[in-house]
Amino acid sequence: MHHGNPAVLPESPAKPMADEADFRPVYRVSCKVGEAKYKLRIDAVTGEVLSAKA
Repeated sequence: MHHGNPAVLPESPAKPMADEADFRPVYRVSCKVGEAKYKLRIDAVTGEVLSAKA
């Protein structure tokens, strides 16, 4: 068994890693009721309406 100092790895520059939690699938919905047109963005996981435009 070796009891010396642990090996030290060379330092590498910190790279920002893509966080998987940042990605959320979004439904983009366009609909028309009579003459009124709507555009919606809905979180596909939670069902939360993220934006709505008339």
